[in-house]
Amino acid sequence: MWKWKKWQKLNSASTTNNIDCQITAEDSQKIKNVIAKAVNNNQSTLDNLGANEILSLSGIPTPPTQTISNLDEAKKFVQENNYPVVLKLSAPGLLHKADLGGVIKDISNDEELGKSIIDLDQKITKLSAGFKGNIVKQIQKYIPSGTEVIIGIKNDPTFGPVLLFGAGGKLSGTDC
Repeated sequence: MWKWKKWQKLNSASTTNNIDCQITAEDSQKIKNVIAKAVNNNQSTLDNLGANEILSLSGIPTPPTQTISNLDEAKKFVQENNYPVVLKLSAPGLLHKADLGGVIKDISNDEELGKSIIDLDQKITKLSAGFKGNIVKQIQKYIPSGTEVIIGIKNDPTFGPVLLFGAGGKLSGTDC
């Protein structure tokens, strides 16, 4: 937002609306593919992984993340990225994962990792059928310091494109 405001000041007399956002044509196409997939699947929101991919492709640093199916895949991720990690449930429309125990933070050893995967598997059995068919387990490098933020965009029928940016996680009452 700061870059946009700075660009506006520098180009206030300009008639162009183009911004050099430094996204390659290849990355731009990948972003379009993520969005097209969500639209084709009638998703009203992206899941964690789709949102993370768009942020990364847009040049916004994100912690290493991937989907996992089992403990071996999780351990392989840890070998490459080290502890601590966080496990999350991810599905389109599943916005408040912490409310149902779908976020386990600060996992710091193999024993905790195995127990956390079992805990998430049990949480999945309690989800509604709409989520069960699309749910995945996500492992991500845990970043213990910093401020969690929430970012969103919506095309409001009255106001047009609206950007949401603010405190995320516990500060906002959500835990993404």
